[in-house]
Amino acid sequence: MRKIDKKLNLQKVNLLTEQRYLISKGVITENTGPTTDIEGVTDSLFKRYLYAIENGEDVAGVDATVYDLMNKTLSGHNASPETKKAMFLTMSEKLKNSNNPKLAMYAQAYNSIGRSFNTDQKMGGL
Repeated sequence: MRKIDKKLNLQKVNLLTEQRYLISKGVITENTGPTTDIEGVTDSLFKRYLYAIENGEDVAGVDATVYDLMNKTLSGHNASPETKKAMFLTMSEKLKNSNNPKLAMYAQAYNSIGRSFNTDQKMGGL
């Protein structure tokens, strides 16, 4: 096995392990149904940011994990561009309304991503 393949596989395993751990602790909830519950999905992912800040974790690492989980959720359910746009804009609002300066820049990033979905035209996958 090439070193790069091994490194990527370990990163995937670590993400899955962390996701299972957070589900077991109730920080995030496993969403096996359709992604129409945008508030519920974004609430559980937003709690992950708050948990990280309270415990002094690196917010950039948490952001990468949350972004991956959002993409996995949206891709796994073949979400429409409208749903993708709503999910990213909702997360942006939650981060912005937290009044935490560390989260403000992530709110801007999610806002930009959400606004990039042109719901008038068909888009490719996430």
